[in-house]
Amino acid sequence: AKNNKLLSFINSDIELAYLLGFDGVHLPAYMFDKIKEAKRKKLYVIASCHNIDEIKKAQRLGADMVTYSPVFYSPGKGKPKGLNKLRKAVFKAKLPVIALGGIVSRYQINRVYLKKAFGFASIRYFVR
Repeated sequence: AKNNKLLSFINSDIELAYLLGFDGVHLPAYMFDKIKEAKRKKLYVIASCHNIDEIKKAQRLGADMVTYSPVFYSPGKGKPKGLNKLRKAVFKAKLPVIALGGIVSRYQINRVYLKKAFGFASIRYFVR
């Protein structure tokens, strides 16, 4: 939250986020070429990353934050990266890293924070 204000984001649709007055947009890796466009519209950009190279590219293009995934097993999301790779990603990144993927328990959240992630994102943890 920015100044204790809850921020609102739309996934992928820069124009809709801008038109509806959202704070930002979450962009998948295949849309990194749109980061500068989103920044020109004064949107906060969270870039979806799956490796260190994507994190570095997102940083270079001006993203404000990245997600790193999947940390744990998540159906249909590929092989989990694990906590050690999460820690390396956090260490290499020069911007906040949000852990994503397969987070379904308080134990996993605690492990993510021990690896110094800025935060976590999940659907299944909140929707049961």
